[in-house]
Amino acid sequence: EVHPVTIHLDNNVPEAFKGAKVTTLVDNDGALEKDADAANRTKQSVANLIKAGRILVTTPGQKLTTKDMFDKKGEPYTGILKYNADGSKTIERVKIAS
Repeated sequence: EVHPVTIHLDNNVPEAFKGAKVTTLVDNDGALEKDADAANRTKQSVANLIKAGRILVTTPGQKLTTKDMFDKKGEPYTGILKYNADGSKTIERVKIAS
């Protein structure tokens, strides 16, 4: 069994990503420190992906096509920064069917 842990990105990321929400799944068999550990690892991983250019940044209301999910070299992005209807931001994993 797993449960979701949601983090909000803070000042250690470029402006476009500040306040974005990221949700990851954590095993239920752990204690609270497992959630905190997963949150810290997720924050670091996302920061590294942002730095490496692996997160696609969108604009509010942008319609995405499958082609948008790939960078200029044809590599799929790892995640996508989406704007929600309420103006909040979420980073979601890009799901590419093979």
